[in-house]
Amino acid sequence: HTDVFSPYFRGASLKERIRYYLAVFLIPKADCLRVVSERIKNSIISHIAYRISHVSILPIFTDIKKFLEAKKDPIIEERFRNYDFKMIAVGRFVDKEKNFSMLIEMMKNFIKICPKAILVIVGDGPDREKYKIQITNHKLKNHVIIEAWRDDLESFYKSFDLFLLSSNYEGWGRTAIEATASGLPIVMTDVGVAGEFIKDGKNGSIVPVSDKDRFLRSCRDLYLDSEKRKSFISAGYESLKNLRIKSQQEYLKEYEKSIKLCLRS
Repeated sequence: HTDVFSPYFRGASLKERIRYYLAVFLIPKADCLRVVSERIKNSIISHIAYRISHVSILPIFTDIKKFLEAKKDPIIEERFRNYDFKMIAVGRFVDKEKNFSMLIEMMKNFIKICPKAILVIVGDGPDREKYKIQITNHKLKNHVIIEAWRDDLESFYKSFDLFLLSSNYEGWGRTAIEATASGLPIVMTDVGVAGEFIKDGKNGSIVPVSDKDRFLRSCRDLYLDSEKRKSFISAGYESLKNLRIKSQQEYLKEYEKSIKLCLRS
């Protein structure tokens, strides 16, 4: 479910480095593998002599219909109505993986471009207090909000203008699929679904991992170019039509196929 061969993964901590060595030892002994993206499949094949025919790809299931059909929440609309440009990021508050600290740093410069911009980061985790301190130190309390995890993300997304994914590594990146289904253009680092679902310059903007300046430029360009945002949104809806799995029933059938592949192996 993640790219253990990414240098950002094994460099994140001692625990991740141990997991990397476990993967190097265990994967060659596996009868078969299920991975969540083409990126991980290619990463494994390029680092380990493993039979490509014994690797099946099954992305994490996303109920896109729920996000496509959701409506704006008037309460949320009212809450953010005084902002000219609203950005959102979602995920676990584990900075070595999600790198939300980069987004907070970026906001110092983005508000010089758009003084009435806001970034809402939704989630929870061990780095919550770290982010709050960072926001306070940069005097960004009016521009960056740490939001507790919400069970109404499908409607919450609808009140924003841009979705940001800043991860150092990902397996798939389901939130980018959800945001696309919610009608949001995407700016993301080159991880997970980047290149496989999000195509740079077509339905989103892809920047190198941890490149704060490039990330800022991409956000700035989309803020200044509403037509480009609309183009990304339209292309995003088209991309959703090409998703191989669109229902839970289809997902379960594909999961069964991956198990049968293993049995045949």
